[in-house]
Amino acid sequence: MKNTTIRKALVSAALMFAVAGQESVLAHNLPTGSQLATAIGATDLWEVVCFDDGNGTPDHLAASIIGQSAATSPALSLQIRAQTPKVAGQIVKSIRDPKNGDGAFSPEISVRGGEGQYWMQIDKVNAGVDKYNVSFHCETAAPNNDHTGTSFYKRQTAQ
Repeated sequence: MKNTTIRKALVSAALMFAVAGQESVLAHNLPTGSQLATAIGATDLWEVVCFDDGNGTPDHLAASIIGQSAATSPALSLQIRAQTPKVAGQIVKSIRDPKNGDGAFSPEISVRGGEGQYWMQIDKVNAGVDKYNVSFHCETAAPNNDHTGTSFYKRQTAQ
């Protein structure tokens, strides 16, 4: 009886960890410590590739940015550009982190470019080092918005 109770507890714990771990793979973040150089106009460029990993054909890339430096650091902007937009006029969208250093991500933006390449550009307009992170994910069309395959590469760091 005691072994059955322990076995049930271990199976339940394993299932909880599996479910909790599943959530962490659904959204992607850029590497810890990503930062822009001090120069005015410093820019980082990331390539994101959305692909069908068995969850469905990607419809869009959604992302938000967080400035992780002090509130006095320069404001950060995130632009997403689809290489092959699915919706006319929806090639590029931009969002700004409304308050640097507050621990909150900006509102999310998305661009409908389907399966393929997207560019994420992070930049600022004032001088000063600024750490940042971007949360992003490729998703199928609404209403499901299922997460699909996502890979990413850093393409440029402009000083």
